[in-house]
Amino acid sequence: MAATTKVAPWTSDQILPLLASSAQAAAQSCSGGNDGNVCGTKWTQAGWDGTFGVGQQMSALEVIQSNLIKKVAGPVSNSTGGTSKGNPSAGTGTTVHVEPPHAITTGDKAGAGVLTAVVIVSLLGGGYVSTVAKCSIANMVLISSPVDVDRLIRVNGLAFWTWKRDGLLSLI
Repeated sequence: MAATTKVAPWTSDQILPLLASSAQAAAQSCSGGNDGNVCGTKWTQAGWDGTFGVGQQMSALEVIQSNLIKKVAGPVSNSTGGTSKGNPSAGTGTTVHVEPPHAITTGDKAGAGVLTAVVIVSLLGGGYVSTVAKCSIANMVLISSPVDVDRLIRVNGLAFWTWKRDGLLSLI
């Protein structure tokens, strides 16, 4: 939040008071441990809450030092003093040549259209089966007599081919 006041200065009047009160609460929570400097998690209660760790210490440090934001300059860019330069080889010393993407062909568009249609039909079909047809694993039929041929069964008006697997007719 503190950095926001540098890139959007009109937010300072709202953000800085919040940072100040959070820093005071964090400082009050940093009163525990053997040395009295261990920070806790609950900044809403007065004093140390008995929790400790690196996360609590770093959170308190962050909010306390964020109140120093008025004393530092804002972020720099390439045109305002920044010195970083891009390195597409990521420091490996080799030159990486990245080819520009090829033009999108009619075949690419047709393939994308087919895949999109398959996904939409799958989603709509799955939604229909799971909501309207109310077909689920509970609709499987357990049989005790041997079945040698495929059968067609109906579940809530929908037909499913089934076959015998250890006495269980499976829906497909």
